Amino acid sequence: MQSSYYNFYLSLLIFIVLVFLGPIALIEADISRFSNSLLLFYLIIVYSAFRLVTIGLSINRRLIEMTFYIFTYVFMGLVPYGQIVSHSFYWPGSYTDNNFFLAGLTIIVGLISFEIGLKMGNKINPIEVRPLKLTLGSIQIMIIISLLLFVVGFVAIGGASVVFGTRGEVSGALGSISGSAIGTAILRVPVFVTLIFCLVYFINKENRHPLIKSNLFTIVSIFVLLVVNMIASNPLSTPRFWLGSIFFAIFFIISSKHKQHTVSHFIIITLGILLLVFPYSDVFRYDNEFKVNIQGFHEKVIISGDFDAFQQLMNIQKHTDINGFSYGEQIISSALFWVPRSIWDGKSQGTGMLAAESVMYDYTNLSAPIFGEFFIDFGFIGLIPLFICYGYLTARMQNLYIYCVLNKQITVASVIVPIFAAYQIFLLRGQLMSTLPFLFVIAIFSIVGVKLTTSKKNRIVWSK
Repeated sequence: MQSSYYNFYLSLLIFIVLVFLGPIALIEADISRFSNSLLLFYLIIVYSAFRLVTIGLSINRRLIEMTFYIFTYVFMGLVPYGQIVSHSFYWPGSYTDNNFFLAGLTIIVGLISFEIGLKMGNKINPIEVRPLKLTLGSIQIMIIISLLLFVVGFVAIGGASVVFGTRGEVSGALGSISGSAIGTAILRVPVFVTLIFCLVYFINKENRHPLIKSNLFTIVSIFVLLVVNMIASNPLSTPRFWLGSIFFAIFFIISSKHKQHTVSHFIIITLGILLLVFPYSDVFRYDNEFKVNIQGFHEKVIISGDFDAFQQLMNIQKHTDINGFSYGEQIISSALFWVPRSIWDGKSQGTGMLAAESVMYDYTNLSAPIFGEFFIDFGFIGLIPLFICYGYLTARMQNLYIYCVLNKQITVASVIVPIFAAYQIFLLRGQLMSTLPFLFVIAIFSIVGVKLTTSKKNRIVWSK
């Protein structure tokens, strides 16, 4: 009972901070900036905060919903609100209140469609899945395969000079290499997924005494994989969103056994890192020297290139005004990212690049939020069904994960859901042409791990 009161008051505090203190801190003296579009984005802030509170109050760990609405609150609510109030953006551009309103309407329609998908997914049952039988032998096979792929990826993208270069140097080096995104994903993803499997295996053992032979091997393997991950995903050359995905996935896995860690704690920690740590963690982006650029919250978040999703959504909609809709070309090109352009001459560029070119930017390697990716092909006609599908799949994966956690079962959801929940912020920020290769390799290698560890004797059948 005391824990319930604590979680209630903590969730109430989160709501007050997110709905009142956050937006108020961004309000400037110029009241003339207020408009219908600003109220629209305040509505997005309030709704996202409300959904985070309901998720925090739930006894179940709805991780995918949590990171979805954290992204929505920050990138589609708070940051746009601050940009409209100050009328300042990181990239060049002139925007009217009509641009703001259309972008806000797009976000709200997407959220409503996502909620419809969630409701549909929550009503369907049963769910059947085979439990995983994590054994020392299967873990050893995964370790061998992942380390071999790490070596292949290391060589494929250019060796140590590229892996330990700055992000600016790596972008230049990989720009001329065909399939560099896949090579980078092969370098980083398998060792990461294997680390998650090892953690799930170790944490779910009844006796984890370090002197037991199998446990000692697992502990050493976890340590080795952590070191390899630090090499493959070092802060010099790795995007911070991928580093954040690794951190949060490990955090979600480790915390799954500690009941005192409520979802409200997850929300506070994730928001804190996203707003207070992430903006200041680009110290190695263009130089090997450690340099910290201390700027205010407005400069590092509101008018930062890292939080340009709202501006890019408006640029994407400007692109459709100029060039019309893509009629599926962007989704298909993103889904078939693995097809070389030498074979497919008409393969489209990433959505962020198209939008940047349409508004005459010199630098075009920009993000494209999922709202823009779903909008660019068919407008609202495409946005609605795609978000319904996204919400439906979210509910299906998440419900299976919750069931397995409550019943102390290990299934594919035990591994995939924490990884996807952590990676989702990166995926939602986009662009899909850049984020899908990593998600593709995550899925493929997770399937390999599942095939190695699936029990053929039993099935878990869940009926709500």
